[in-house]
Amino acid sequence: MFTASNGAYRRTKIVIDWINIILGVAVVLMATVIFIVPGNFDYLLPLVFLASAGLNGLHAAKNYFKFEQKSGHILSLLSLVMAAVTVVSAIILW
Repeated sequence: MFTASNGAYRRTKIVIDWINIILGVAVVLMATVIFIVPGNFDYLLPLVFLASAGLNGLHAAKNYFKFEQKSGHILSLLSLVMAAVTVVSAIILW
């Protein structure tokens, strides 16, 4: 496992965890708004997919830091798929 004498690896993991928490809460809030008022907030759907792509990308980066290449590749691919779904849903809805 990668370790740095200045604690850079630990700080990076903490930052990634906090970003994951913030994005996760944002996804839950946006999904709740989309389901409560389905007609008025349809434009949030591509943002949910974009946040999902970001979450998967951050998890992939975390796996690469832990030298788990296979799961990092799978999550990177999933992140790219979610980014493509973001573009498709944005084209359809906007």
